[in-house]
Amino acid sequence: MKLDDERFIGNVGWRQFEQTFDAASVESDLGIKGLTVQYAYVWHVQRIFGPDGPNYESQSHLIRSSYAVAPELRVTPFAYLLDFDTDAPADSVDKYGVRLTGDLGRGPAGKDANQSYFDYELVYAYQVDAGRNPTDFAANFFAAQLRFNKAGLGAIQAGYQLLGSDDGVTAFRFPLGTNHKFQGYADQFVTTPPFGLHDAYVGVFADLPGGIKSEFTIHQFWSDEGGDDLGYELDGVLSKKLRPNWTVLFKAAYFDGHNGQPDLARVWLETTFSF
Repeated sequence: MKLDDERFIGNVGWRQFEQTFDAASVESDLGIKGLTVQYAYVWHVQRIFGPDGPNYESQSHLIRSSYAVAPELRVTPFAYLLDFDTDAPADSVDKYGVRLTGDLGRGPAGKDANQSYFDYELVYAYQVDAGRNPTDFAANFFAAQLRFNKAGLGAIQAGYQLLGSDDGVTAFRFPLGTNHKFQGYADQFVTTPPFGLHDAYVGVFADLPGGIKSEFTIHQFWSDEGGDDLGYELDGVLSKKLRPNWTVLFKAAYFDGHNGQPDLARVWLETTFSF
């Protein structure tokens, strides 16, 4: 199961063992063009640690709707009510939020192969403890991103995310998200630290000769509680499709930590076959 950009609900698809859900879901447009209404009940989450790893027994409700007002605006309100059994009580949280997305200055599809346009994303969410969570807390999440796209060349983007903290005790968390996609590929903040996090980033995506796609991103991090500089990260990705169903990828990340955060470097070489 993947919802929107996988920030809140994702399959962590790049891992050897993807995250999967035992769930029942319904979806309808209620007879209204451009509308989607979804509900899912999740009773088990098979996480990325393999068959014998720590998994979630759940009584969680996922409620989401999305309406395309125009190509420039899609509105997606959501409520993700996550309740896990005693194996993960701290991840039992209720999230309420709205996501705004759209394309700006984009012509009709296929009219101009070299067209350029902007796309954007704005997200706000509010999170509180739920179920058996032993901590009484509330925290905010905010994300904003603007990207300029040029067909045949690539894209450049800039963005910011706030993962708010409640007095340094605990912070906004994403127990079912594809967290590797966010806050840097070094996974230094794959679990939100109690002091919360600010992440400002700039990224460049380029289509290189030989069918190689590239990505380079720099992140600057600081804490929500106290505003301490936590360091910066450099991320790079090269990928190439060798066959219609065969892709190879090289990924590297370097995190330069400040104020007690350790330095960290990681490298991946990945090959993917799809059938």
